Amino acid sequence: MQTAIDAARAKRTPYGALLIDPQNGRQIVAANSVRSGNDPTAHAEINAIRQAAKEGMDLQRCRLISTCEPCPMCAMAAVWAGIPAIYFGAGIDDAARYGKQLPIYCRDIAAQAWYELSVEGGIMRAACLELFEKR
Repeated sequence: MQTAIDAARAKRTPYGALLIDPQNGRQIVAANSVRSGNDPTAHAEINAIRQAAKEGMDLQRCRLISTCEPCPMCAMAAVWAGIPAIYFGAGIDDAARYGKQLPIYCRDIAAQAWYELSVEGGIMRAACLELFEKR
């Protein structure tokens, strides 16, 4: 999680993500680039998934770790990629206090996946919330 937090801080955004393959330790770190790239789909999780796919990583072995609960777009991208586990710090409700968020939760999307997708939130939540407060 600290790696995702560091990515978010470097880009001065509360959103950072890490994709890691636990079998070989390979990692992709990404931050949100919606504003800098003028791309509304360039969330940290999407950027990490895109980069991992470009580099030929087996996404079905990877774990997605994010500073904030993946939004519906990012959660569905993880489902389409076959990612088996998502871990996050701050939740959607936390993020809604600082900006616009839809109250559609990652766990609800994961529950609809055609495979087992585990979701665990609240990891290093206080440190992730600081990212929102300091921006």
